[in-house]
Amino acid sequence: PGQTLLGVTDLSHDIVLTEIFWPLSCGARLYVASGLAQRDGSELQRIMVKERVTVMQATPGTFQILDAYGWRGDPKLHVFCGGEAAPIGLKESFRRCLSFTNVYGPTETTIWDTFCEVLEAQWDELRSVPLGSDMANSVTLVLNSSLELLPSGETGMLYIGGAGMTRGYHLLPERTAEAFVRNPFPELVHSFARAEFPRAHLLYKSGDLVRRDNDGLLEFCGRADSLVKINGERIELGEIEVV
Repeated sequence: PGQTLLGVTDLSHDIVLTEIFWPLSCGARLYVASGLAQRDGSELQRIMVKERVTVMQATPGTFQILDAYGWRGDPKLHVFCGGEAAPIGLKESFRRCLSFTNVYGPTETTIWDTFCEVLEAQWDELRSVPLGSDMANSVTLVLNSSLELLPSGETGMLYIGGAGMTRGYHLLPERTAEAFVRNPFPELVHSFARAEFPRAHLLYKSGDLVRRDNDGLLEFCGRADSLVKINGERIELGEIEVV
């Protein structure tokens, strides 16, 4: 109660469900910005002031649009940034906010799987923002090509299990079989998470290369393929090359 979340996500994206149901389920207020406003940093700032926005979830691209129009953070704003790598170049703006949380989660394991809250004093120590720790009912595993667990410090493929796992790709059984693989550690999914999952026998192969630091936080190291993200949108460079 008393909080206002600014919605800036298109309805076609899974993350919009967080923007809609999160505030409304806890008595907060939701203000949905128009499509034009979402791409106008000046208009977004006007809305944030007029509507007294206290929570904002957006891609790095949206925060970069705000930055281009002079936004330098807000001491009353809780920031949740996800969809692609958090821009360390905006750390001076983010550190002026009431809180900053980096969130990560592919559409296939809707919606968020990991989070990392960065405190004001930590920004100077960071060269990149970690993906962080598992959220409740999500499990992340760093595995090698033989689906063996890797120790902290070693880079491997990120596999994800838990309650948010989808059933697969509609009418694409071969692609589904490639992305959703047998889980060699079903007992870990049950022990790490807070509920029993009917799909605990499967893991989603994210394509993201990661490693865990000494504190157990996930760090993003790149992609195992040519996929890139722009404003949270997946772009397959291989598909562009074919065209």
